[in-house]
Amino acid sequence: EAFGYDTAPLEGFDAHAIKEEFAIPEEAEVVALLAIGKSSSPNKAFAKRLRLDRLVFSEKFGQPWKVPASSQKAAQRNRGEH
Repeated sequence: EAFGYDTAPLEGFDAHAIKEEFAIPEEAEVVALLAIGKSSSPNKAFAKRLRLDRLVFSEKFGQPWKVPASSQKAAQRNRGEH
């Protein structure tokens, strides 16, 4: 990201088809794919990502998870917020 590129790991790929398409030797194993490209705009929010409060719960489903203050501050620093 420091150089203006975004990355995203890909799931559910056909390793055999990848090996054929890119002439990867039979003894090699494809274990991961990574999409790499330029972002359409810097620091663009992921429009299709769900908020953490819809994904992460504390003790029981539906019980809100309280993000520790130290984690909130670290996330803000990583986003360039002060």
